[in-house]
Amino acid sequence: MALCAGAFFIHSAQKQPMIFLAGYRFCKHQVTGIKTHWRCSTHKNHGCKAKIHTLEDNSIIKCYNIHNH
Repeated sequence: MALCAGAFFIHSAQKQPMIFLAGYRFCKHQVTGIKTHWRCSTHKNHGCKAKIHTLEDNSIIKCYNIHNH
């Protein structure tokens, strides 16, 4: 989990929740039960595969913070 140290929650200009980590922004993608999936904000434009999974209490349980941009 060391790659996700320093992550914090922010809001976009449209007031949508985001995670900011190491200069990258992650947008909420999917919520299933107690788990939320977040994708790199450039996923649509660059196909970036970086992602974060959190639980209801916002604790990070998975972090793939390797970007292609």
